[in-house]
Amino acid sequence: MSKPRDDDEPRERHRAEFAETRWSIVMAAGRESSPQATAALEILCRTYWYPVYSHVRRRGYAPPDAQDLTQEFFARVLRNHSFVRADRAKGRFRTYLLAAVNHFLADEWDKTRTQKRGGGEKLLSLDEDGFERRYGQEMASDLNPEKLYDQQWATILLEQGIKRLREEFITAGKVRKFELLKPFLTQEAAPGIYDTLAVELHASVGSIAVAVHRLRQRYRELVRAELAQTVSSRAEVDEELRHLFLH
Repeated sequence: MSKPRDDDEPRERHRAEFAETRWSIVMAAGRESSPQATAALEILCRTYWYPVYSHVRRRGYAPPDAQDLTQEFFARVLRNHSFVRADRAKGRFRTYLLAAVNHFLADEWDKTRTQKRGGGEKLLSLDEDGFERRYGQEMASDLNPEKLYDQQWATILLEQGIKRLREEFITAGKVRKFELLKPFLTQEAAPGIYDTLAVELHASVGSIAVAVHRLRQRYRELVRAELAQTVSSRAEVDEELRHLFLH
């Protein structure tokens, strides 16, 4: 990560935007069984666990079954290098993963519904009860399984963007500034709030407004960069943005 500029706008150049993507991690994990590949793949599984879980739940499975099925799906990915047959040329990682889950569900429920999936082994330690509480808060939604999956995928992209933005401010030694400005990523400031922040941060009101503008701009860049890791070409980035956020 490059050093932030002196004008307090943390920046990161993406000259190799498509060099290390979700797809490249998947492909590498499919070809080799090194600790590094396995660790990278485990991060992917943790990142996308909830969109898959919400999709399984919306398909009608009870919480214990949905937890077992989601855990088993990702356990097989980690254990059997299930992505070895993945074809990046076929498109987006989001749609590839959804198709893989649906294929798994079609086979798994018929084959092993009377067996203990995963042999009782949980390769990923996750807050499954927390995920179910989160799903319960979304029950009012009338989205079908595929639409809910896309919605949660979009949420993950936004969360990853905020996480990366915060990391940049931590690197710059300005995490307090980030926490104070973060609310304005998604909402407009109430009258007088910039005056309060100017006192808090020992800055002018004008510089606070500029900082918020730059923060939002950087956030959009990072979300776009995060999304770029899940498609196979730059041409698909705008299409995916429209599908996830304007569809």
